[in-house]
Amino acid sequence: MMWGYGPGMGVLMSIGTVLFLAAIAAGLVVLVCQLSRSGAGPAATAGPVAETILADRFARGEIDVDEYRARLATLRTPRPAS
Repeated sequence: MMWGYGPGMGVLMSIGTVLFLAAIAAGLVVLVCQLSRSGAGPAATAGPVAETILADRFARGEIDVDEYRARLATLRTPRPAS
């Protein structure tokens, strides 16, 4: 018996604890889903942007054909997971 609390207060505290733990678990599930959906993180979305910048540099004449092809091949080569 809990002294100083009204009847049923122990049950309400237990329900509150369960709800709190459920909220933490739901937050962790959402976090894991977001991380797994993003793939490899920010670097995964950098590919098309980097290729666009490279194509712009080639179009402006800043780099020649050989350098463009070499850098494009480097960008498209899969990197090992770290």
